[in-house]
Amino acid sequence: MALTDDIKLRPMFNRLIVRSIINEDRRFPSGLIVPPTVKDRATRGVVIAVGPGKRLDDGTYVAMPFKIGDIVHYPRISGIDLKSTLRDLATKTDTPDYLILREDDIIAVEEPVEGTDG
Repeated sequence: MALTDDIKLRPMFNRLIVRSIINEDRRFPSGLIVPPTVKDRATRGVVIAVGPGKRLDDGTYVAMPFKIGDIVHYPRISGIDLKSTLRDLATKTDTPDYLILREDDIIAVEEPVEGTDG
């Protein structure tokens, strides 16, 4: 995954890089509307890079169960936030939120429901 034109990141071992997906719908079924000034950390993201997997004592790897493009869910407080790194390296201020997560941080992977168009 390229952070900038000069720097590229490759996750090691059982880690993956996720671009956060911010839920734009800030209205809850109860009618509560959260103003855009409230910054809430995402708990959902798209996988953009995957490490080789967990390394075993014999030197082999257990493959990761994720692939690039998977939509994953993770706890609100998890991973390493790359936002400050991107801000320091890139000239743009509107860079997306990226996280480095461990395989164990992922709590669910979205899968399409059979029989639907989506």
